[in-house]
Amino acid sequence: MFLDKVMALYNLKGNEINIRLEIKYNAEIRKYGTDRKCIIDVINKYIEERYTLKNYNSDKFLKNIRPFLKWLHNKYKDIKNLYDIKEEYIMEYYKSVKLSNNTNETKYTKCQHVLKFFIWSEDKKFASIDIRKIGHGLKNRRVDIEDNPKMFQDRQHFNQVLAKVQKYEPIDEEEFLFKNYILVLMGTGLRVGEGIWLDNKCLKKRVKVSDESNNEVGEIVLITKDKTKMVNKRTGILPWGLTALDGLIERFNSRENVLIFNESLDEYNYSLFEYKGKVISLPKLKVFYENVILDGIEFKDENGNNIDYKNIKFHAFRHQKFNDIYEVTNGNIMRVKQDSNHRSIKMTKKYTRQSKKKMIRRISKNIESGKIVGKGVQILQELLNVDMLPDQYLEILKKLNIAEGYSIEHIVENFKFLGFGYCTCKCKWSHLCEGCRYFITEGEFLPELQTRYSINFMITMTLIKNNGIEAKGVRNNLISLKNQEKILEQLGMDYEEIKELRTGEYILNVTRA
Repeated sequence: MFLDKVMALYNLKGNEINIRLEIKYNAEIRKYGTDRKCIIDVINKYIEERYTLKNYNSDKFLKNIRPFLKWLHNKYKDIKNLYDIKEEYIMEYYKSVKLSNNTNETKYTKCQHVLKFFIWSEDKKFASIDIRKIGHGLKNRRVDIEDNPKMFQDRQHFNQVLAKVQKYEPIDEEEFLFKNYILVLMGTGLRVGEGIWLDNKCLKKRVKVSDESNNEVGEIVLITKDKTKMVNKRTGILPWGLTALDGLIERFNSRENVLIFNESLDEYNYSLFEYKGKVISLPKLKVFYENVILDGIEFKDENGNNIDYKNIKFHAFRHQKFNDIYEVTNGNIMRVKQDSNHRSIKMTKKYTRQSKKKMIRRISKNIESGKIVGKGVQILQELLNVDMLPDQYLEILKKLNIAEGYSIEHIVENFKFLGFGYCTCKCKWSHLCEGCRYFITEGEFLPELQTRYSINFMITMTLIKNNGIEAKGVRNNLISLKNQEKILEQLGMDYEEIKELRTGEYILNVTRA
């Protein structure tokens, strides 16, 4: 039927089979950048394994592999499969991308998708080229995030933006929608293209933050498909977002609304952000945000230097929400993942960089000022009391591998927040953290360390009472208790104070508090 319409419209003459082949050829070129069946089959297998099975959207990959294949077939028309592609072809393409007028981020993305595809293809024996040794030499945008930030470096900067949005008085209905949409994004962490499909029934729950406060938080349901193709996604909404949502629902209920076609669901839906028969314009929203909201705000780093957030996007609100969750839950990455709906814990960790950087900056200062404690610190201090030459001292440090553990570079790479201190090494979980030379802590975590010691003492005594001093696990627990006591002593507790922690009453008091 479609072919008949095309032929009637353009009054095409000729063989119908040839016309059908021409239409199919053009469709494949538009989608893949090539009509070579061998290459298309490999691309589809790659998409299935790396995207479809993980329920990820492959549009970005196709968008970046397509120009490469188009460029390739225009330059080298004899290519029939991936085995025909040579190293020099890839290098030539990289060079053409670098010389283009695209942003550095776009250049990196284009080359990186080609790199990943060919690494996979070579591993699966669909290609013979070893692309790993070529390298495109471009840097990920996150490498220069300090000079060209894409998210807020500090929560205070987020608060500055929030205050400006809340105080702003819209001059018309469109600006009213823009203002409240930004507040919803700041309160939910939704991606910029998702929130526009919230309707008047999206709010499912609301509760007061506390008996002393009138602020409320809530839970909303997003009916449209998100980036991972999830429908009916639930997420929390913070007080400023909830206030904006109340105003939007009131507007919706007081007017006649129209259904708008939702492409992601292929159906018509209502939207709280309908304006003149359409959802609000995201490009115009971006202009409003940059020229009206961000303009005039002075952002300063911890040293008082100005920060230019010219490239910051709405996605920074998503990062901020999950950073906040990470911080208030004492580094509970699974709680962040629950709210973010990320498929991968690896992706979730990327959203906690701000909190981790703040902790790293603090622990770095404490290392420099000598305010940290731990077994590694003890060893370093004992060695300083031994009469030896500097070269001997350094040689011992190398063998113990302690110096590396306390270098800022090592901490940044391996840093993990434990809730009662920090781990600075890649290791498996162990209940003997206090005895590890890579464990460091400070006075701020004294209550957590006290509770941890008290619980460990009760468990150990119960184990000895029921099974005897020789029971399995008792020795390790006793060693752990000894190391915990040393940490508590280093943080200023005396023997009598530590003895008071060895009672169940202390645990009950902490629980009641």
